[in-house]
Amino acid sequence: MKKLFIILTTVLALSLLLSAQQWTPLGPDGGDVRTLTQDPFAANRIFLTTSAGQVFESLNGGESWGRLSKLGDRNDYVIDHVIFHPTRAGVVYAAAWSIEDNNRGDFFRSFDGGKSWKPVKDMHGKSIRALAMAPSNPDIMVAGALDGVFRSTDGGEHWGLLSPANHPDIRNIESIAIDPADPEAIYAGTWHLPWKTRDAGATWSNMKNGIIDDSDVFSIIVDPKSPNIVYLSACSGIYKSVDAGGVFRKVQGMPYSARRTRMLHRDPVDANLVYAGTTEGLWRTNDAGLSWNRLTAANLIVNDILIDPANHNRVLLATDRSGVIVSTNGGESFSPSNKGFAHRQVVSILVDKDDESTVYAGLINDKEFGGVFVSRNSCTGWQQMSAGLNGLDIFALQQAANGDLIAGTNRGIYLYPKNGNKFRWEAQTSPIVSFVPPPKKSKAAPRKVSGAPISARVNDIEIEGQRWYAATNAGIFLSPDQGKSWQRVVTPEEYDYIRMDANANVVVACGRKSLYVSTDSGATWT
Repeated sequence: MKKLFIILTTVLALSLLLSAQQWTPLGPDGGDVRTLTQDPFAANRIFLTTSAGQVFESLNGGESWGRLSKLGDRNDYVIDHVIFHPTRAGVVYAAAWSIEDNNRGDFFRSFDGGKSWKPVKDMHGKSIRALAMAPSNPDIMVAGALDGVFRSTDGGEHWGLLSPANHPDIRNIESIAIDPADPEAIYAGTWHLPWKTRDAGATWSNMKNGIIDDSDVFSIIVDPKSPNIVYLSACSGIYKSVDAGGVFRKVQGMPYSARRTRMLHRDPVDANLVYAGTTEGLWRTNDAGLSWNRLTAANLIVNDILIDPANHNRVLLATDRSGVIVSTNGGESFSPSNKGFAHRQVVSILVDKDDESTVYAGLINDKEFGGVFVSRNSCTGWQQMSAGLNGLDIFALQQAANGDLIAGTNRGIYLYPKNGNKFRWEAQTSPIVSFVPPPKKSKAAPRKVSGAPISARVNDIEIEGQRWYAATNAGIFLSPDQGKSWQRVVTPEEYDYIRMDANANVVVACGRKSLYVSTDSGATWT
């Protein structure tokens, strides 16, 4: 009994120790950012949200970040809207929708400045894509969900359906705006054209004059000083109305490919200056929409725009893959500002065999902003080293005996010479060697045939002496000569392999459904 007590006590102590430890993000910095919001009671305090329910906080105006809290009990909540109460310090609202299940979502409130959040019962299960607070009355809030428009008149405590129940068109709400002077005048953008109510939902009218049919409406903004001026962005372009949505005119000057605009943001000082965050960079008009100029590279996807009310030349962008980028000159130039913020999918990690302070990370889903990153100071700073990868995903990293780096990508194997002058990745062109059996009744030896190099998704690479193994979604491949040539290994039934390990002649391969073992260096498998 005493021995059992000691064992249980030890297990309990270890459990408490592990549960007390906190994980610290090491990088690489950057990743997808959904929204940026500034605390009206603390000018240097900014919230950053992600597509995994996470809230990051900056206390120095976006120069550095730290994790603050998490919304929901899973990692699938996309937080596209955060609103600070303008007169009640510490009160914050957030709307979320599930990236995995359209029937999941919540409206959250925090009373301690975002450290903890609680969902509101009336909106539980609502996939909320839009949220707005009435400028003339902060107790009035309007939310857009997949099943309609909802309103609260008591600071988010209780909600009621504002749009007609089961309406065939006023659903799939993507954007919401409230008239600055009249909280009963509400604009709602759907996945099919915008709508407006002037009487708090008693009647609705379809705002389609001048708008191309079947336009997803991503963003609506109403001029706070001239409420008759309304801008909206859609998949078909940017539109402007000067009569409170009666008639819209399409804004010219932007290429068709850049018109999928997620966010419109008006400058707080100059009413003629409007920013547009698109799938092809940030655009700006200085003349109320008559002409537009692109301010960033075309490969930048902009999700949100934050302009410092105290200095309208300071512009922060929330982007896909690039994290937060900041301009201090009104958008003329930008630089990354992601210290402490890491929201990337790291699939492979490799410590340099000759220098323990050098660490390599392989990323997926970041295209030209991802690939391979290297830290030469034990993960306190990272640099991208992806020249030659052309936006490929990195599923595996290994290091050859001579120090060369090996990357398994979604399109074969790439090599990076450790010592050389090229400083770029190159596709491995080693052919796949197969042996064609001779015709029946022939005593000739099998004929050696060389084919194309590996082009499958390489999920793992294992090195054992002179032999290299590659686990791919097209089977297992073996190189007996350090990658100079490859041959396909025959295994029963399975083709998609995700992990490998080797020790002398013993090789283990993990498939999606089964585990295979070879005791003769891959010649036969069980």
